Amino acid sequence: ASRTRDSYYGNPEYVDYPVIHVTYGDASTYCNWIGGRLPTEAEWERAARGDEGDRSFPWGDMAAEGTQANFCDYGCPESGGSHNQQDGYPETAPVGSYPEGISPYGLFDVAGNVWEWVFDYFSEGYYVVSPGENPIGPATSAYRVIRGGGWNNPSSGVRVVQRSGLSPNKNLDTLGFRCALDWD
Repeated sequence: ASRTRDSYYGNPEYVDYPVIHVTYGDASTYCNWIGGRLPTEAEWERAARGDEGDRSFPWGDMAAEGTQANFCDYGCPESGGSHNQQDGYPETAPVGSYPEGISPYGLFDVAGNVWEWVFDYFSEGYYVVSPGENPIGPATSAYRVIRGGGWNNPSSGVRVVQRSGLSPNKNLDTLGFRCALDWD
């Protein structure tokens, strides 16, 4: 179930919606099963931001409008959202519903809809001490990184630099994943 939908899983009406309530281990296992893996945090950010190293959102530098991303709008069951805007969904939306928010590399929903697990361990101040190119995160931590913000964030909070740490055993209705495939 999701926050406002009793029958999310197994309901054909939601087949094009993101998977939610998945732990880090579940996400990693699935990606391995299909021959992929969870992206590193650096890979995820590059895919979301593109070659423009200074953009805050996949589409540029302005906060999301209702046509660019799924965020907490006036229909959202959370408080603290962008309640003067409307993106069309009270929580999760079908994947690809916001073509104006597509990343420079062609990825949908990297900002908004659901937070996404990535491979790296989390450290709040990691980027102060990280290498300048392709950082791989700290060696260990009690938390894993999630990226992008979700439908429960205000429009300014669904951005490519949005990151947080979460216990890998958590499975929330605001959290999903995407897999990365290596090309030979």
